Amino acid sequence: MKNKIIILIIILIIIFLGAFFFLTATHIEGIVYDSVTNKSISNAIVKINGITYKTDIDGKFRAYTPPLNKIINVDVSGYKTFSEVFPSKIGLQIVEIGLKPYTFEEIISNNKEEAKTLKSYYYIYNIESIVDGVTEDFSMESKWKQDAIYFKSSKKGEGASYLEIYIFNDYIYFRDDETKNFEKVEKSKFSDIPPTLSLSDILDLFLIKSTPSKFTFIKEDKIGDDEVLLFEVAWEDLFSETKGNLYIRKKDNLIVKNHIEDSGLNEEGKNVKTIINFTLLNINKEFALNPPQ
Repeated sequence: MKNKIIILIIILIIIFLGAFFFLTATHIEGIVYDSVTNKSISNAIVKINGITYKTDIDGKFRAYTPPLNKIINVDVSGYKTFSEVFPSKIGLQIVEIGLKPYTFEEIISNNKEEAKTLKSYYYIYNIESIVDGVTEDFSMESKWKQDAIYFKSSKKGEGASYLEIYIFNDYIYFRDDETKNFEKVEKSKFSDIPPTLSLSDILDLFLIKSTPSKFTFIKEDKIGDDEVLLFEVAWEDLFSETKGNLYIRKKDNLIVKNHIEDSGLNEEGKNVKTIINFTLLNINKEFALNPPQ
């Protein structure tokens, strides 16, 4: 009999505590929306103290949590991740979360800052220009480490040129003809080091044009092992139309690939089509950069 009374008391305590928790819990009703267009965002992943919810077709979500401070994180492709601590509250709590979409200028600015911190990388940059049916091709590739640089550029067509150079702490190896052997010169005696474009310099080329008329998130994708966000970008003016795609690495917003095409008229009134391709590889990965043999 005594045991039954104890069990009954325990059951009543559990019921009482459950009812107390339910009555004093925070009832959250929230909505996630685009802070620029004010349109609701469906299927947004909302995490409240580690528990995952998802917004409905109207961008709304509902949750019950203990009356404690809450960390709310929201993740939607194409938008900046939201994270904020909401204070403890008993009863109904209304939460409105405006997500900020990425902008072209912010992406470029972030890339320029990130480029200064990278320990190593390898990029390939190619520009193909077709003027009234005549093609010129300009390409660059470069491997950068903290103690060494490899850079190669070549131009085919009118005004053809070639440069290949290794820059180390003490010596420079260079040649201006692919058929020649490399010359080795002490760095201190090299009076005129040829220009080598860093990743930051390449990013400056994206800013030649004004703010794009279109910068739109398309989808998530993968390049190798990296998750990327695919954006469509476009510029328009009286004389030309430019459009293409940017692939942005999700974990640090680095541009790892782009394909851009520009069509229009040059200053002489000739039809010009320019195709630009860029790929960034081996980000912060160890690789050997040895002098040419």
